[in-house]
Amino acid sequence: MKKIILVGNPNVGKTTIFNAITGKNEKVGNWHGVTVGERYAVMKQNKDVEVCDLPGLYSFNCFSIEEKIARKKILSQNESLIVNIIDINHLDKSLVLTEEIKKLNKPMIVILNFYDEFIKNGGFIDITNLEKKLGIKIFTIEKLSQKHIRRIFENLIEGSYQVNDSVGIDVKDIYYPPSLQTGRLDKIFLNGFASLLIFLLFMFSVFFLAFEKNCLGESLKLLIEKIICDDFSIITKRAMQRWAFSQPCTAFVCDGIIKSVGSLIAFIPQIVILYCALIILDESGVMSYFAFLCDGILEKISLSGRAIFSLIMGFGCTAAAILTTRGLESKTAQKRTIAVLPYISCSAKLPVYLTIIANFFDNKFLIVALLYLFGTLLSFICAICRKETSSTFILELARLRKPRLKQVVKPLLFYIKQYIIKISTVVLAFLIVIWFTLNFDFSFHYTFGETDKSILAIISGYLKYLFYPMGIYDWEIALAALSGLISKESVAGALTMFYGENISLTSRSALALSVFILTSTPCVNAIAASAREIGVKSSIYNAVLQTVVAFFISYAVYYLSGLLIWQLIIVVLLIIIIFAFWLFKRK
Repeated sequence: MKKIILVGNPNVGKTTIFNAITGKNEKVGNWHGVTVGERYAVMKQNKDVEVCDLPGLYSFNCFSIEEKIARKKILSQNESLIVNIIDINHLDKSLVLTEEIKKLNKPMIVILNFYDEFIKNGGFIDITNLEKKLGIKIFTIEKLSQKHIRRIFENLIEGSYQVNDSVGIDVKDIYYPPSLQTGRLDKIFLNGFASLLIFLLFMFSVFFLAFEKNCLGESLKLLIEKIICDDFSIITKRAMQRWAFSQPCTAFVCDGIIKSVGSLIAFIPQIVILYCALIILDESGVMSYFAFLCDGILEKISLSGRAIFSLIMGFGCTAAAILTTRGLESKTAQKRTIAVLPYISCSAKLPVYLTIIANFFDNKFLIVALLYLFGTLLSFICAICRKETSSTFILELARLRKPRLKQVVKPLLFYIKQYIIKISTVVLAFLIVIWFTLNFDFSFHYTFGETDKSILAIISGYLKYLFYPMGIYDWEIALAALSGLISKESVAGALTMFYGENISLTSRSALALSVFILTSTPCVNAIAASAREIGVKSSIYNAVLQTVVAFFISYAVYYLSGLLIWQLIIVVLLIIIIFAFWLFKRK
């Protein structure tokens, strides 16, 4: 089987090309560190060719974990064709790596990406003379369409590409870069105050659109909930009763499956809005500007600016965010970032928050926003408590681009697909087990609603004592909360199965429980991802410590929420003042 290795600097379009020629849907983004490990797939049009997508690196003198992975792979391959992808707008910088690879005397070609953009902006290049100077065959990608990219690779895989001796031609005569002056948008995003204001307004708009009463997200959620949990459930129940299905069977299908799973599907509109925001930040290149501007602040809490990529990814999926930490400069920096990521609210926690607070707070938008903000502050505090080390911050600012509709829709559909698959497999299996153990006793007799005699009630009865300091006295809520170890969506599904829409909580208990979900250990997928990166021992230690701390934080929240409003304001202000004073006076 023929093999192709895609190499190049970060953010030159390697993964976009990889997806185009293999038909895969790997994560892409307009910022450094999207690819953090080797990816393999066969070409879509030629199954005899294997393609490997490597993390970006600037040279063999690299320092980050992902760059070392790429260097090792390049040095170890002898039979593969090395495809060096270059952003033509930054040719001089990219040729450093090209010259290093050339010295290995391995089969190699160069592909110049963003050629149409280069010409449009006034750039000039003499491809023929550049080939002679480098001694390497050069191809150009004139437009980032899948058909165009596939056609290029279908033609090049048949050739034999050996590196030739260089010819003494002045680069100055064959290449003139385009005028890439700092635009108005770049100046705005490089202004700390303006950038922060834009980011806050953007996120405020996103949360308002998703969670405010009568807005798009909430309205669609209620509509889907009515169609599945009410109308479809009632129709199914009547049909099953007409066809003489037994009561246990009818209850299992209608209450155990349709209502529980339907309540999770109903959150898709709100999750879509949040993911759209993350994808737009990704594709536009704005994230690299935030990383640059946040480096000074993050440095004070022992994180580097590059950690902002992982933190923002954490709002989507903690497990995926953990994998991006390979792009950090050291193992110590990676361990610190992984330790703080569980406090960032992933998309799976959103259905839980909304299920818990639905009947206790009129302004769900404000409560959800405060939970997300509280989690972010906790992650900063956690970073401060970790061992401090010095770090080097190197970051390339991505060019600001208007995201194309396809670039937003394709990953969005992928995330929705993954969410539905998770609900219909792991979560559904968990809910089926919960329903059966909740509705049958140890003699396997149906309990007819007397759940206190069920298998689940007897096994889980002692869990409730852990939640007494939160004002929670039902074992059902305790079990649902701890089921988040499997997946956070399981918590919302279990609560819906146990209580429907009438959860047995007070507003204080609902807030404390939400904080527990926010601060406790992430799902088993995230723990597994952490174990792969920093080891099983460290991952288990982090998970246990986070859960223990989560209980005490939730107890404190339950107590503080009982204070008078002016007392609570004083406590919060004192905490903010002390933290701010320590942060900005820290050397």
